[in-house]
Amino acid sequence: MKVAIIGTGALASLFASRLWAASPDLVVFGNWQARIDAVNLHGLQIQEENGSHSTTHPKYSQFNNLHTFDLLIVLVKSYQTQHAAEQIAKFQLLSPNSNILTLQNGMGNLELLQQAFPHHNILAGSTTQAALNLNDHTVKNTGNGQVLLGKTSNIQVGTLQELFTRSGFHCEVHENIETVLWMKLLVNCSINILTALTGVRNGMVGEHPVLRKYMFQLADEGLTVAAKLNIHLPAHFNHEYLLEVTRNSKENQSSTLVDVLYHRQTELDAMNGYLLKQATEVGVECRLNKQLMELYHKQPKEFVPSMEMLTLFEEID
Repeated sequence: MKVAIIGTGALASLFASRLWAASPDLVVFGNWQARIDAVNLHGLQIQEENGSHSTTHPKYSQFNNLHTFDLLIVLVKSYQTQHAAEQIAKFQLLSPNSNILTLQNGMGNLELLQQAFPHHNILAGSTTQAALNLNDHTVKNTGNGQVLLGKTSNIQVGTLQELFTRSGFHCEVHENIETVLWMKLLVNCSINILTALTGVRNGMVGEHPVLRKYMFQLADEGLTVAAKLNIHLPAHFNHEYLLEVTRNSKENQSSTLVDVLYHRQTELDAMNGYLLKQATEVGVECRLNKQLMELYHKQPKEFVPSMEMLTLFEEID
């Protein structure tokens, strides 16, 4: 199977390092020239949670019409999905039988890809894997996680599951991937925006009484929206589930916080912003989500998050 990964960031690179053994012709496409040059020169180094290192040699490249691929795995930021689709089309990376899998954060990516490629099979998936860039050719694995694939009659999902399993991922196929995506959405909506404003790691969101209260309230608003949309999340998705997420990723900086610290665009519009759009459509008020998003958008580009933001939280509480 000819596989390409769209995206050169931390998570895309960690996936590339693992998939390369099972698919040695793997190509990673993106626009981060420093990473492309460094990986092609030195190899891609992965630092595992236990401190061990490994080096693999997947091919990194700017977008080009090298050849078509059987599978494209999209792992760019949600706000880059449209541009990625344009590049895929421009350089003709798809054959009539190619499949596309999105494992991105946020919502709306599947719909964008379906609009761009209406005659191809687009598969939605999710991952709880975490990674962090250390330098141009080194990525740290900050938390092993699952790969979850949606079941569909149009794609031999079992083949993809086997590919991920052989590459060292714990991979499962779900009958209702929409539920999985909404669970991840509400986790991100409940934790990431709090870390982005206060600068704390995930664990502190669950430990600090005020942040914990807001996390629960953000999640409850999301659950109300999901129920209105007839999206029924499992009973175990509750406050204790969120606390477990913060405990399991205690030392991690959320991807949103990392973006804020580097003064980059975040994916909050595809997380809390998406939730607010859905809430408006079904007539639900998500007061805290709305107020925190407004607070976030008021911050200057060089904003430095800190716990001092809690005073502003109290003003809108």
